[in-house]
Amino acid sequence: MILNGSMKGKYYIIFSIIWMIFIFILSSQSSEKFQEISYSIKWLKFQSFIAHFTLYFILGFFYMNFLHLYVKNKIKKILYYFLLIIFYSIFDEVHQYFVPGRFFEIIDILFNIIGATTLVIIFLSKKRSNSIVNKNK
Repeated sequence: MILNGSMKGKYYIIFSIIWMIFIFILSSQSSEKFQEISYSIKWLKFQSFIAHFTLYFILGFFYMNFLHLYVKNKIKKILYYFLLIIFYSIFDEVHQYFVPGRFFEIIDILFNIIGATTLVIIFLSKKRSNSIVNKNK
């Protein structure tokens, strides 16, 4: 089954929302409960950097693919992308402030942005390499 752009966009936004809910659920766990979860999910054992990087890299993948379908201007696309990532990162950290044993940490926001930025770099270099290959054909 081949999906048109509108259908793909709906899937990407739905996956984004599901992934944001997953991040919210992880952030809602008290520090003790989060430790239990991190032992059962291998890559969460490395907690801070790898967990934040990976969670927001994946969220960025869904966001970027959604924006790619609907926003044609590259500058606007990247601006919207980072506004969404930064907004949700701050929202998530503020939310954690109210969870027992969890804290608001600026470094976590930075790790989130690094994961999302890595995705943008990969996405842009892939688009650039594809345009170079298509010019040579």
